[in-house]
Amino acid sequence: MSTETAAPSARRSRDAALTVGALLVWLFLTPAEWAAWPPLRHAWAYNFWQYLPGFAGPTLAAIALSFALTRPRRLWIEFAQWLSASLRTLPAAVVQPAFFVLLTGALWLLREREITGDSLILSAAVNAGYAYIFPEVGATALGALGYRALAPLGFGVFPAAQFASCVFGATTALILTKACSRFGDGRSGLGAPLAALILSAGLLRVFAGHIEVYPAVLMFSSLYIWAAMGALDGRIGLWTAALALGFTIWSHVAALFLLPSLWVLCGLTLPSPSVIRWFRRSLGATVWAALPGSLFLLWALTLGPEADADRLLSKMLEIAGVEPAALPKSWWVRFTTDAPIPGVGLDYVFLSAAHFKYLANAFHVLAPAGLIILVVSLARTPREFLSPKSLFLGSAAAATGVYATLVRPFWGPFDWDLFAMTGLFFGALAAQVLASPPARRLFKEAVAIAIGFQLVYVGLPFVLLAAVETRPAGPFATDVFPTEFFRGAPPSPPLLPWL
Repeated sequence: MSTETAAPSARRSRDAALTVGALLVWLFLTPAEWAAWPPLRHAWAYNFWQYLPGFAGPTLAAIALSFALTRPRRLWIEFAQWLSASLRTLPAAVVQPAFFVLLTGALWLLREREITGDSLILSAAVNAGYAYIFPEVGATALGALGYRALAPLGFGVFPAAQFASCVFGATTALILTKACSRFGDGRSGLGAPLAALILSAGLLRVFAGHIEVYPAVLMFSSLYIWAAMGALDGRIGLWTAALALGFTIWSHVAALFLLPSLWVLCGLTLPSPSVIRWFRRSLGATVWAALPGSLFLLWALTLGPEADADRLLSKMLEIAGVEPAALPKSWWVRFTTDAPIPGVGLDYVFLSAAHFKYLANAFHVLAPAGLIILVVSLARTPREFLSPKSLFLGSAAAATGVYATLVRPFWGPFDWDLFAMTGLFFGALAAQVLASPPARRLFKEAVAIAIGFQLVYVGLPFVLLAAVETRPAGPFATDVFPTEFFRGAPPSPPLLPWL
């Protein structure tokens, strides 16, 4: 068989396999959204459609099918290519500000309409005059500054926090697009679709007027990815990446789990192997990473509000286990079955069935396509995980994965956003693997399916749960967050089936 004949035949075979796989996923996920599979009936991340108005489910199912079938999928791809080509004819100085304004506006229109849970706690703290809250020091400080800046314009504490969330979302999308354009060989021009792949699942809701600390954390994490890609390409200095990580740690102390990825980056950017040089470089980079948080803490403990400084020290000791918690709760998962069960939120034992079920739900919300891509790529092209960029992103994903495994959500499915940073790095690693040469043969088709399915099954319905009036199909989207939570009472029974 000639090469000319073999190539189209192989391409048709790959396309057919991709279409069959997509149809099988469609046949599995579509009934799951209506709680048709008994094992997934209480899996809170798999059945968002049942809460939406009646017409939404069939509409979303038809859209998902269009991404699974070959011909409609190619029409989506052709539309995306036409749009990309049209935008490239315009100057970036016009496109990027317009994109920022349009995305901020879209997120604002889809913002959460009911303020509950931690959103109430954070907003109440800002309204009470708190300058920051530990361990989300930088994120809460930015929230407080944003409210103080927007209050003269007529913004209340809730709208100000929601507007900040939308602005952080648009900023993150721009930064992440720049970062993803450096994935692979750094010359592929795949930044926009790869960024969409990462953000099109549950991370979308983080930025849709969600009052939490994670919009700022994800923005700084994306900045760290961009700076690291620049350091690996030799375009910018390593100190820039270290400083970007420093601001990420300042925004949320959980980003300390990313320090090993900085040390890996120090080794990957060495011109020649040397343990001594790697140690010196890692030490210097760590100093740069410590700078933002150290300067802020110095201000907080000297010139900052005394009450906030006292709360900071108290919370540090509480998380470390030195002092008892104000409420009967635990910051970390339990390692033994005979440990006392905290009184706030649902609880599980480390690596128990309940623990695995919660992690499966959380990661299905945050990086569903990314996890599938990583598993398939590991089986087919494991060498792509050994490239410098994959090693860096893999170290970051592994470290944040450890954090996600150890940290204990305080309120069951309502704390899905605790894992947002982990989802970002898992998605980024999957995007990097897709940008590698072996994956380019199926890149357009695979990314189209991944983005389409994530938007239809997770991203859009998850955002709509908070933006529109929903049906009372189950406890996740209904008002079951009891005010007794603030007094440390046990959780109400309707939440229990989720775990």
